[in-house]
Amino acid sequence: MEECGTEEGETNAALFDLAVYLVASARDCMEEPLVYGPLRMLVGVDMIITAMKQEASLRDEFLIGKQEGIWNEVLAVMNDREAFAKALDDMLADFADELKSRTLTKKK
Repeated sequence: MEECGTEEGETNAALFDLAVYLVASARDCMEEPLVYGPLRMLVGVDMIITAMKQEASLRDEFLIGKQEGIWNEVLAVMNDREAFAKALDDMLADFADELKSRTLTKKK
């Protein structure tokens, strides 16, 4: 059995780690090749999903389902710029479809 507040503390720590990562990445992006920017953003998304998994009230099954795809689909083609762009386009289309679904559901 978990101690009271453990999940919240873990989530807060994970979100702080994300903030630190994003600030450091912003600085690193000033010096790195441009293609590292999308990679760093995907790492940030992965960190958000991981933090969400630690807090039951934040769980999002769509995002959790996409987490594996970030690493299996997108990073597998990172060395091929066109394939990397296509993988990102496909992921963006999936996210857009999910956003539409959620938006239409809320309006009903």
